[in-house]
Amino acid sequence: MKWVIFIPLLCLVSFAELKNIPRRYRHVDDHHLTISLASQISAADFGAVTLILVTQSIPNVTLEDVKKLSADVTALHQKCVADGFSGPQCAKPLGIVFLDVLCHDEEFSNKYGINDCCAKADPDRNECVLSNKISSRGSIPPFVHPTAEQACQVYENNRDAALTQ
Repeated sequence: MKWVIFIPLLCLVSFAELKNIPRRYRHVDDHHLTISLASQISAADFGAVTLILVTQSIPNVTLEDVKKLSADVTALHQKCVADGFSGPQCAKPLGIVFLDVLCHDEEFSNKYGINDCCAKADPDRNECVLSNKISSRGSIPPFVHPTAEQACQVYENNRDAALTQ
């Protein structure tokens, strides 16, 4: 008798549509995820996260450009902390802030071919930047694994150098 109740209940649950789970990125209402969210992690970790975001979005970017963009985002965060997150840039979603930083320098956007994306409006701009990711394996050199001693030594000497290596 328990199976008679369980099977129809299972079918009913499987056909139910979840209204609160977004199906695509553009359906996500991330307006509450502003740059103030970054205050929950340390400044060094926030810098590392922005470093990762830039290198994932534009795989062929040079380390100098990555560090510059990461410093720009970190400086914006520090400015927002000083202002009490009251500025217009501080109320924007993190994704839009990141795209604004990528598109801020016209020379950078021309150099890495995202100038077309920067001219678009926000939802289309994000989709364009995401579509420009290079997914071929040959575009990024393979990672050379250091020995455990080397990795520990680099980390002890300079944590930032260990993260960008």
